[in-house]
Amino acid sequence: GGHSGDPVPLALVERFDPAAGPTGSWSRRRSMPTARHNLAAAAALGRLFALGGLGDGGDLSVVESYDAAADAWTTLQAMPTARGFLAAAALGGKIYALGGAGMADLRPSAKAERLDVQAGTWSKLPDMPTGRTGLAAASHGVRIYAVGGRDGGGRAAVESFDPAVGAWSSAAGLGVARFGCAAASAAGVLYVFGGVDVKDMEAPTSVERFVAAAGTWEPLPEIPGARNFLAGKSG
Repeated sequence: GGHSGDPVPLALVERFDPAAGPTGSWSRRRSMPTARHNLAAAAALGRLFALGGLGDGGDLSVVESYDAAADAWTTLQAMPTARGFLAAAALGGKIYALGGAGMADLRPSAKAERLDVQAGTWSKLPDMPTGRTGLAAASHGVRIYAVGGRDGGGRAAVESFDPAVGAWSSAAGLGVARFGCAAASAAGVLYVFGGVDVKDMEAPTSVERFVAAAGTWEPLPEIPGARNFLAGKSG
């Protein structure tokens, strides 16, 4: 998905194989049934899921899953709330759709919704404490984390959802308030990188990691190139 500098949404899907040759290679795969940009994506139970976004007709609630072995897409039950600029993360065979905004007013949403992948059904969860758009999300340990975002200005807010108790709690805020960032968990560490720094509205090269034992964020070496509205994934 996405767009290429104009407002026309794309259904394009491309796959990177890091094991192909010395530098890896990209290949074209079957396009999504629904063209869109500012969607969210997550992987669970061997499939890739594309959620929501913005299309020619405005806000989308459509959800489609991709089977890489068959190179085929399947349309699933729609999200309860149509929106773009949302974030998604997977944990325990379920996909969480967080925040976002609609095109009509771009009002930041606090919505949290969960897809049970095996059952193919959605349920509504308690709202996030902080409504926001352009946030990042990642599963880390037994929790889902909502990181950064925008609610008029950029946010440093970090909140986590515990599925066992069905409740949100606040965590230490980011060192750099940012939106349009990416988050990923690897080897027991949660990382956040890129985005837009609200102090100067520039794309930062800064990277932060969450130190769970101390409950704080610490800076890491910068990424080589500044970028915003990027994506990141571990595994």
